[in-house]
Amino acid sequence: MEQPQVLTLDQQFERGQSAELFLRFITDNPYFKSLFSELDDEYTREIQGLDPLKKEEWAILQAKRLALYEPLNRVHMDISIGRRAYDMMQKGKT
Repeated sequence: MEQPQVLTLDQQFERGQSAELFLRFITDNPYFKSLFSELDDEYTREIQGLDPLKKEEWAILQAKRLALYEPLNRVHMDISIGRRAYDMMQKGKT
């Protein structure tokens, strides 16, 4: 497994800025909200329609459903890291 790349405070801040712009874009664009909602609804309906004994199919569908939100979770994480990096850079200037 590859080692994670260590970013400088500047790079963390820039990545956080990019993440904020991306989040603003997808928030302002109704297509993205409806896309995630439609996919979530589709997976939920499929899960609800499963035979209770089909646990493997349930696990696969539930994993797909939860995976929908991983990119958004990462965006929020990058925003938080960027803000923390900004605060640390500001403290270093005083």
